[in-house]
Amino acid sequence: MAMTPQEVIKKFMASLDKTTKFIGTSPLDEAVAACSKFTSIEDVI
Repeated sequence: MAMTPQEVIKKFMASLDKTTKFIGTSPLDEAVAACSKFTSIEDVI
């Protein structure tokens, strides 16, 4: 089942909140992987 844009954003932000102790692109990579089929921020860009 596809997620709504709002659900994606909520999931992304929740994941980002959990990974804020990391530095660099790692938190973004984790957040992207948690809410999409992509595995890194570079895959999205």
